[in-house]
Amino acid sequence: MNKQLVIITITLLTWQYAIAQSDTVKSSADSVDNSVAVELMRQAQSEEMASSIREAALTEQLASNSDHAVRQQLERQLQQIREADSMRQAVMQRQIDSLKRNASGASVVLGDDTIFHVYTKLGSFTPQERADMTSRKILQTAKIFAPKTDSLVVMDSGSTHDLLYGETVLAAITDLDALWMGKSRYELATQYRANVLEAIKTYQANMSITNILKMVGLSLLVVLTFCLLIIATNYLFIKVINKKILARRNKYLKGIRIRNLEIINSKKQIQALLFLSKATRYVIYFVLLYLALPLLFSIFPVTQRLAQTLFNWIWTPITTILTGFVNYLPNLLKIIIIIIIFRYLIKFVRYIMKEIEGGRLTIPGFYPDWAKATFNIIRIFLFAFALVLIFPLLPNSDSRIFQGVSVFLGIVVSLGSTSIIGNLIAGLVITYMRPFKIGDRIKVGEVFGDVIEKSPFVIRVKTIKMEIITVPNLTILSSNVINYSTTATEEGVILYTTITMGYEVPQTKVYALLISAALKTTYILPEPTPFVLSLGLGDNAASYQINAYTHHPELQAAIYSELHQNILDAFHEAGIEMIIPHYRSVRDGNKSTLPPQTDSK
Repeated sequence: MNKQLVIITITLLTWQYAIAQSDTVKSSADSVDNSVAVELMRQAQSEEMASSIREAALTEQLASNSDHAVRQQLERQLQQIREADSMRQAVMQRQIDSLKRNASGASVVLGDDTIFHVYTKLGSFTPQERADMTSRKILQTAKIFAPKTDSLVVMDSGSTHDLLYGETVLAAITDLDALWMGKSRYELATQYRANVLEAIKTYQANMSITNILKMVGLSLLVVLTFCLLIIATNYLFIKVINKKILARRNKYLKGIRIRNLEIINSKKQIQALLFLSKATRYVIYFVLLYLALPLLFSIFPVTQRLAQTLFNWIWTPITTILTGFVNYLPNLLKIIIIIIIFRYLIKFVRYIMKEIEGGRLTIPGFYPDWAKATFNIIRIFLFAFALVLIFPLLPNSDSRIFQGVSVFLGIVVSLGSTSIIGNLIAGLVITYMRPFKIGDRIKVGEVFGDVIEKSPFVIRVKTIKMEIITVPNLTILSSNVINYSTTATEEGVILYTTITMGYEVPQTKVYALLISAALKTTYILPEPTPFVLSLGLGDNAASYQINAYTHHPELQAAIYSELHQNILDAFHEAGIEMIIPHYRSVRDGNKSTLPPQTDSK
């Protein structure tokens, strides 16, 4: 456990250092070169100086001239210059203010305190370079500064007002800095001096021996509390919860079963609970560590920013999620209402179709076996319509990524489900064609058997050999389907078989024997009476086909077997062999093959 905690701590500290480094880079990137604002300020300063020179010249002329007309003209020019200057300053100030609102500036810091911001360049130094240099000098001064004997002074060096500590220039305030802040150089330098003194005072107070001892004591208290909580959590889960799980092994933890199906046995159930206990324990470890580190960092001024960053990592996502959820509530309520409406609409359609399927509701021209397929079609259309209504209400549904993924999935489904869609449509066509129903004896190509299942994509046929054959609906739609059960109940299905018999056997006798054999067969109907057809006259024999009616086409195999047995018995009892002789002879008076009855005629 200790090794795991050490690894987690090192990982979080490394992560925090990386975040701190990225924050520094981001801060450097945010301190942009405000060249446009600087140029505007320089332009304003130049135009203000030119306007002042012209105004001074006109004022001097006005004072030395006594001509009333000339004085009036000079006063008008002076007034025009002042009005133009006032309008120009107003426009320029609006432009500068607009730029200032978008500028973040580079921060001059001491410890965790921001003293002031730098927005303008000084020679070749960028605002960020100026801020970093000033921060380093102030930090060095804070370490040796003695408030009772040392002091910070503001000195005018001509082009700048400098903030001095002895011989060291801590900060140089330029005209552009003053113009940016809307103050004079001296006022701005005095304000920065007060800020620096306050920051040094706070820094030294935080770095005093007494304060350091307090911070160390608080840190030890946080670490001790964290360790105690870890020990308590470890004891709770290992010594209490896990033991109770094992103690109830045979009493409560007997596995999970649904009727005769065992979902999970007792051993796996215990393993799952122990794993859940372990996972919960590690989650608590992580949460405690994550709470302890910000508290620990917040004690020391140097690491307070890291503490704030850690808290923001948790608080910012939580507030974002909560705000997004609250803002999404109206759309969520709309989605819930749409789902409820369509759910009850589908229930109503299901009720109507079940009534039709059960024969309790009759619609002329609408067959009961259409009800299930029609309900599925209506349900698909209702789902599609509900999706059309809900889709715009989904979060980020208008984003390009969401739309791109939707289009991609649509293309994948379209390309990969051609045969699936084809079988689905074929299943609908077959349903409304009604070529067969469950239990019918059919023949599709080489498949012969009883229909035991109809689905939107396939049918399943059970053969007389107890084989289950799956036939796609597209195959059925493109093949001839023979249904032996459609007219079996009322008119009966004709079963037939063919035999060949030599010409020496009279056809009337063959007819009589075949009909009598058919009438002796079980499930063959006496009415309509079986009949015989002469199918052909070959070189050595004639072909006869016995046709008989039955109401049980599903028993064809047994009926044919018994019929063939009865035919054999009937011909054997009549002394007629069912062997066809082959002759090789020259017609020179050999015996005729005509039946005796024919010869007598």
